[in-house]
Amino acid sequence: MKVIIHGPKPAAWQLDVVCTGVGYGGGGCRALLRVEEAKDVHFHRVSVYNDNDDLNRREQWFVRCPDCAVQTRIAKPPKHIQEFAVVTDDA
Repeated sequence: MKVIIHGPKPAAWQLDVVCTGVGYGGGGCRALLRVEEAKDVHFHRVSVYNDNDDLNRREQWFVRCPDCAVQTRIAKPPKHIQEFAVVTDDA
């Protein structure tokens, strides 16, 4: 197959994050991380009980520091990053 006219490229995305362990018990090494690729973004769903014992499912997005392997929660990334993020069960 041959592309005759290319579609628009998604806007460039990057996120600077300090390795803090926020959302995962702390303990980060304080390294400054620049996240630019979907393969560096992880996703998982967690089940949390609220005060009324109702079960709620929540999405969590995070990065794992390459220096210390601590996970730090991040805001939900753009759709084109979400589509290729790593789904993780061990968060």
